[in-house]
Amino acid sequence: MSINSHKLLSVSKLNRWLASMDALLEDIPALEISTTIVREIIPEVFIPEEVYRAIYQISPSYLQSMAIDAGFCDHYFDLRRRLELQYALLVVNTESKLYNPRLKSAVQLDLPTLARSTTNWSDIPTRLPSPDSSSDRDRQILNKLLQETPFVITLRQLGKQKSFLDSRALTTQQIATADTPENQIPNDITYAKTSIKIDGKINNCYAQEILKLDAQAQQTIIELHNKGILAGEKQWHQFLGFILKTFNI
Repeated sequence: MSINSHKLLSVSKLNRWLASMDALLEDIPALEISTTIVREIIPEVFIPEEVYRAIYQISPSYLQSMAIDAGFCDHYFDLRRRLELQYALLVVNTESKLYNPRLKSAVQLDLPTLARSTTNWSDIPTRLPSPDSSSDRDRQILNKLLQETPFVITLRQLGKQKSFLDSRALTTQQIATADTPENQIPNDITYAKTSIKIDGKINNCYAQEILKLDAQAQQTIIELHNKGILAGEKQWHQFLGFILKTFNI
C-alpha cells in the first residue's frame, strides 16, 4: 500500500472518529444526575445485537404478552420508532455503508413521519433487517448496521432507556399485586434528578413518591443525591476540559 493510500485511510478513520464525537457532544449540553434505589447493581454489559433484537421485537402483541402497563406502551413504541428513524437516516446518507440510492426517495418521504412520535409512523412498513432472519442479505445488512458508529451510539442510549422502562414496568406490576413494608424504601424508583445546563441553569426534580417516605429515608436519599452531584460535576468538568484541549478550543 502506498504512502498516499495510508494517508487517505488515516483521514477516513479520523473523519469517522470526528463524526462519532459530534454525536456524543450532542448529549453533553447539560450534566444530569439521577438518584435511583435499586434491588441490586447489575454490571452494565452492552451487546449491540441483543439490544437491537430487544427493541426490534417491540410491538402491541409483544407488550401485551409481557403484561406491560398501558401507561408505558407509548414509551416502548417510541424506542422502536427511533430505531427505525436511525436506520432510515443511514439509508439516505451518502457517507454511510448502508446508503441505498434505490430507496433514497421513498425513505426521504417517510422521514418527516418517523421523526415525530405523534404521527402514524407504525403504518410505514419496517425496513429494518430482522435479527432472527436466516436470509444472508438481512445478516449482511445487520452486520453493516452494527458497524455504524452513530447507530451504535443511539442503540446504547435506547438500550439504557428500555432497561429503565423494564424496571419501572416491573415495579408497577409488583405494586399492583403487593404492598411495600413501611420500613422499606421502594425499589427501582428515581427519587431525585438534577440537571445543570452549560449556561449555568440548575433544575432540581423530586419524585412525588419521596414525600411518602419517612424523614430519615428522605434525608438519606437527598444526601446520596447531593454526593452524586458533586462527583458528577467533577467528572463533567474533566471531560469538557479534555474535549477543549483535544480540539484546541
